[in-house]
Amino acid sequence: MAVKEENKQNKEMAFFAKSRYLRISPFKLRLVADMIRNKYIDDADSILKTCTKRGAPMILKTLKSAVSNATYSSRQSRILINVPSLKITKINIDGGPMIKRVRPSSERRPYLIRKRFAHLFIELREIPGQNKKEIKTAKEGARSKVDSKTEDIEINKVENKEQVAVKKSKQKDNVKAQEQKK
Repeated sequence: MAVKEENKQNKEMAFFAKSRYLRISPFKLRLVADMIRNKYIDDADSILKTCTKRGAPMILKTLKSAVSNATYSSRQSRILINVPSLKITKINIDGGPMIKRVRPSSERRPYLIRKRFAHLFIELREIPGQNKKEIKTAKEGARSKVDSKTEDIEINKVENKEQVAVKKSKQKDNVKAQEQKK
């Protein structure tokens, strides 16, 4: 189900996907959802593919649906969208209906078994001016600054070693000169 919402101030578009009546406990599904909240699509996809929890394939399927809704809606409205810059802004897991079963307990008492269902809602937004590749290059820029600082420190160490070597050679010369005077 694709629904788009336009924010007139920022001209952002939101893309949605819903999965309802998933046969898993909402608590178990929230454990997986917390891992990908506020992540970019590529990161969330890799996290979900490597996750061993039972809810990961369900969330991955809904996430792929949201991405396809985004591409389809952008084509229909003729707006260019950068898929790697899509970010998961909202992910809600709500409880659905419960199937109740009865299991006999001790002394012929009934024990109620609740088989829970969950509803999943994912919202994606394109973060304007925040492309994932740009963020990586900014991080690399920060790394290069750190590398240049470490290079400066290493150069200073080399200069200090040279200065120490020069001082030692002067000391040796002084010792030799004193021995010759004796």
